[in-house]
Amino acid sequence: MIANFAGILAFIIIVYAGMTWVESGADPGKRKKAQDMVINAVLGLALMISIPTVIFGMGLVPCDLTTGLPWGA
Repeated sequence: MIANFAGILAFIIIVYAGMTWVESGADPGKRKKAQDMVINAVLGLALMISIPTVIFGMGLVPCDLTTGLPWGA
């Protein structure tokens, strides 16, 4: 659920940054801001997807990955 929301939000930010980049023209400040927005959106999405994988992979939350319920429940 959170990954879906993060994906939608990252898509919106990347589209907005792309429009900002196109409209920046010769202004290097706006172009740099747009580039930073794209990089931050992609990094944020990568973190949102990888954090649950790391937590479940390390066994910090002992549960069945298909149901999300604790083992033995």
